Amino acid sequence: TLSSSHFAFAYLKLSNISPTESLLIRNGNKFQIMSYENGKIDLVNVEADFDVGDEKMVLVGSCNGLVGLGLKSGCLFIVWNPITGEFCKYLNSEIPDFTTVGCMVTWGFGYVSAIDDYKIVRICEKDFGEWIRVHVYSIRFDRLRRI
Repeated sequence: TLSSSHFAFAYLKLSNISPTESLLIRNGNKFQIMSYENGKIDLVNVEADFDVGDEKMVLVGSCNGLVGLGLKSGCLFIVWNPITGEFCKYLNSEIPDFTTVGCMVTWGFGYVSAIDDYKIVRICEKDFGEWIRVHVYSIRFDRLRRI
């Protein structure tokens, strides 16, 4: 799990690529890592079998070598370590699929070093501000809050 140091730090242990020398590229639901060293560009296909069907994923961001991906529907978030291939899916049945009522879903992903916790943020907005729902999920504490 992400709360164990293994998942978060496996990227740093297994990778000899500096984060400033590499780039994750997404084309549809396929991924590649491009690295640049001594004037040479390397492109490596990365296996990512998340089994999300035909639904489109959004590349939300990365943090400490982990990559955050969200489904456009807003129903599922994936935290993925592209070096080890490990990933965790976060789905909460308490959060409805707001896209069925014409909402725009925006994701956020980050790390709070003060409490050693990764956070997933989902913002749903209906009709340009008619109403907004914000949910914050703590991976460390496995807790969802609506703010």
